Amino acid sequence: MSETTAEIATIVDTTPGLSSELANLSSGRLNVFSTIQGNDFGSRVKVINALTAAVPVADNLDKQINLANVVIQSVILPNQTTGELEEVPRITLIDADGTAYATTSGPIYKDLKNVFAILGMPSNWPGAVPVVASKEKAKGAGHYFTLSVVQPPAKK
Repeated sequence: MSETTAEIATIVDTTPGLSSELANLSSGRLNVFSTIQGNDFGSRVKVINALTAAVPVADNLDKQINLANVVIQSVILPNQTTGELEEVPRITLIDADGTAYATTSGPIYKDLKNVFAILGMPSNWPGAVPVVASKEKAKGAGHYFTLSVVQPPAKK
């Protein structure tokens, strides 16, 4: 076994889920959820562009995002407390103007699941849904992000 092959074997053996992830890639099963409609090449390019061009949600807190679509993918990151690798959702919020905002916030993922459970999927919405990501203080020294639907103004 060459030195390079040994290094790759070590990475495969020690990275959680990499072997199964590579098997999924080779068989076409990917861990990506997208509300962008269509299976054509152009729709798939929109998903890739949203993932690669996304700006951090953390840099856009308290800014209204007119949520039109969402992409969620599984990523492996170190736990901020323990340092252990864990699988977390990477959420990409896509504004009606095409701007994409990404985060790995568990609370935003939970809030987004609530939006889908109550309002349905974006393809069934009458239009983009205005949302705002905010920073909240956690018990102790930490913080977390939340996602809120902007309440439309009351009719007079």
